[in-house]
Amino acid sequence: MSKFSKKAGANELRISSIIDAAEIVILKKGYEDATFTDFAEAANYNKRTIYLYFQSKDDIFAAVTYRLFEKIETAVRKKINPKQNGYTNLINIAWAYYNFFVENPKYFNLLWVLENKFFVPNKEEHYSPHILKSFEKRKIAVKLIYETYEKGIADGSIKASKDTNLMLPLLWSQTLGVLQVISRSTQYLAEELKINHKRLFELHVEKVAEILVNG
Repeated sequence: MSKFSKKAGANELRISSIIDAAEIVILKKGYEDATFTDFAEAANYNKRTIYLYFQSKDDIFAAVTYRLFEKIETAVRKKINPKQNGYTNLINIAWAYYNFFVENPKYFNLLWVLENKFFVPNKEEHYSPHILKSFEKRKIAVKLIYETYEKGIADGSIKASKDTNLMLPLLWSQTLGVLQVISRSTQYLAEELKINHKRLFELHVEKVAEILVNG
């Protein structure tokens, strides 16, 4: 008897169980060391079955990272208060990212693997549906940040004296850079440099706030 029935939704359940298993394997072994065989064994399927739903290892990874962006989006939306100005919400978003990755440090590694592999889509390349979905979900996360920034400019809480098309990417790349240092060097920061990573992020946010308020 098959693990799932042939009722409506059975394929979706099977796909979900494969992604569940792949996420566990990737978080444990890392993307580079994880194999299709690992995914199959963890999901309790043979590789042929998995290939019915996923074209490649990258395809499965994209499905896992899609879920990651869903979780990030949920965390960010919880911090966006429509009654607050754009500046306050933009700072809240920065802290939402910090809290998410402090609570889920292994996910940050997935994000960087994704950025290294698929940072900018190649218009001439054919991508699988799972990779395309991951692209689109990442765009939503970025769009939330841009919309909040633009709201701050509109309500006057953010001063846009410089080129906004350059300023926000600069500030956000700096934020991700600080998060990367924290994610990869927490122990070194604490033991060798005697730095509390939360205080480091606070200082970064303070500097960002100065730029946003003063223009």
